[in-house]
Amino acid sequence: MGKIDDLVPKMLAEAKKVDKSLTEDLITKVCKYLGASLFKRDAALVAYSDKKELEGIRKKFVQKKLGIKDSDEKIDAAIMKVGEKYGLSNRAKKRAIVYALLMKHYGIKDL
Repeated sequence: MGKIDDLVPKMLAEAKKVDKSLTEDLITKVCKYLGASLFKRDAALVAYSDKKELEGIRKKFVQKKLGIKDSDEKIDAAIMKVGEKYGLSNRAKKRAIVYALLMKHYGIKDL
């Protein structure tokens, strides 16, 4: 097993606390997409207080990777909805779980 494969069960356990419908398959896909960045604390977490980071999620992940063509405002609202579900007061929101929740929100099952 590789490092990513070792991380998936831990990530899945945390993801299930946020949304019980998140699957191991979805978490695995997101973890493989994020790769080595999962092992760098700053890159592995999402700072919802950082507008530039949220803009990056919108542009690089939702619009570019997922191909969502909604308005910036509508995508930003979806990102905030995910943050609220995860818990905005939680300062350690894992990027893989945020991305999985966004994929679920948009009904996307594959990267």
